[in-house]
Amino acid sequence: CSTVKKNFCEEERQNRMKGQTRREEIIRILQESEGPVPGTELAERLNVSRQVIVQDMALLRTSGVEIVSTHWGYVLAGSRQAEYLR
Repeated sequence: CSTVKKNFCEEERQNRMKGQTRREEIIRILQESEGPVPGTELAERLNVSRQVIVQDMALLRTSGVEIVSTHWGYVLAGSRQAEYLR
């Protein structure tokens, strides 16, 4: 980053870290849940909008995390929660 953009670049780096940390937390929540976790519940727990959760899910899927979206919420594919769908 140039000197002029230094503050902006630092803020952007911190935002990326927050996003990465949040996505790690989403995975942890899904791993520990007993069933599907609604997007609104994730948004409330992580203090973000539901749209941010939708975007995070897209990023997680793109990175190879197999997440299934259901009428009841999100589950990790191949997990014991996915059995809930059968």
